[in-house]
Amino acid sequence: MQKLHFDIPSDVRALIPQAEEHYDAAAKGVETQVLEFKHFGKSEFKTWKVSPDAAVQMAYQVAFYEIHGHMAPVYESCATRRFFHGRTETIRSLTPESAALAKAVVEGDTSSGMSKLELLRAAAATHSTVSRDAAAGMGSDRHLMVLNYIANRDDPDNLPALFKNPAFAASKNWLLSTSNATSTPFIDLFGFGPVASNGYGCGYLIGNDSVTVNITSFKNTASIGSKTLHDAIEAILLEFKSIADAEKSE
Repeated sequence: MQKLHFDIPSDVRALIPQAEEHYDAAAKGVETQVLEFKHFGKSEFKTWKVSPDAAVQMAYQVAFYEIHGHMAPVYESCATRRFFHGRTETIRSLTPESAALAKAVVEGDTSSGMSKLELLRAAAATHSTVSRDAAAGMGSDRHLMVLNYIANRDDPDNLPALFKNPAFAASKNWLLSTSNATSTPFIDLFGFGPVASNGYGCGYLIGNDSVTVNITSFKNTASIGSKTLHDAIEAILLEFKSIADAEKSE
């Protein structure tokens, strides 16, 4: 092994202290809370007839709704490794089914005529379908990103109505930015930062009998704080189990 020596120009060297200061300020501006949920994990989720990833994603959304009173646009990273040069696509985890679940759990909304466990299973099933579509190259975000880039490059003064629609912009304001790294066996914890000033990042691992979530948010913003989301996610996961157990006992 040979040590590498870098010839750093004086003008670049002069900027290093400034870069260090910016990095330090950025790091201090992030609040991190780690949820080490040891009550149950993948094995329990499967008894509910839902995918483990979907169960955790639904917990995020219900917890966010309980805190903020509205649903959050959700980004979940999805690998597209089956394609040559494939990288990622977005799993859009927020769906009408997940919103119905959140309202039922938080507000007791029974207008759907379905039990809470039925709503959880329906939301999880939709999530699994969206996930499979994204992995198969059937997601929308990368396609729309390229179309938006081309439109802005070629005729920025006459953008298609879609790209000027407030709903289009709002749908990409990821208040929950999430990534599941369970398939990576050599890590015990990893971070996934927030991408909106008032949002949260959730990097998580689902074990057979545990769930570990590294929750991040920016300090002094409308996100309320990582600790608040930490407590809410834990409470919602436990409530999901109570919902499932209640039906099992009937």
